Amino acid sequence: LTENAVVSILEAAAQLGHDSFDFWGRAARHCAEDVARGGWEGKYIGALATVVAQVAAAGGGVTPDARDELFRGIARAVDGGGIERLELRYVADVAVACAICDARIDSLLASLKKRGAELLAAVPAPTQATADVGEEEDPDDASDLEILAVDDGGSWAEKDRQRLRGALEKLLSGQQSSGAPAAYSSG
Repeated sequence: LTENAVVSILEAAAQLGHDSFDFWGRAARHCAEDVARGGWEGKYIGALATVVAQVAAAGGGVTPDARDELFRGIARAVDGGGIERLELRYVADVAVACAICDARIDSLLASLKKRGAELLAAVPAPTQATADVGEEEDPDDASDLEILAVDDGGSWAEKDRQRLRGALEKLLSGQQSSGAPAAYSSG
């Protein structure tokens, strides 16, 4: 199966509330091995981390051991040079996923911290496409589209910068996130 197919199957299982420990344990093991071999696109690594974190945080079928096995697989992939390929959005996805389910794989956290700092320092803040030259706008007055606008030289959204900063702060301070996002709830 392609990484896209694997992530889609897991997203469907999460949406359906599938909470079989056997299913999620095998899925985590398979994905950990596959991701660690390399070759996964950043968007699928981010999506995989997100869905597993949501299910784990909601008390679904993902045990702490299965969660950690998956994040160790991601750590092996990024420790092997894969982190440099990850764009800001996908580093943010993995960092947020770690914060959501309190995954604390030291090598992964170190890689996220290092790559996050590089990306946050290198990526310029987005420009306001509708602002007049020399006119400063109140950010609270900006529409969602304006806030997510990017400068001509980049492809990064301010929302991803904020997500990455917030997740890294939580992970590095030792705080746990306040639970699972609304995308998944066991029941």
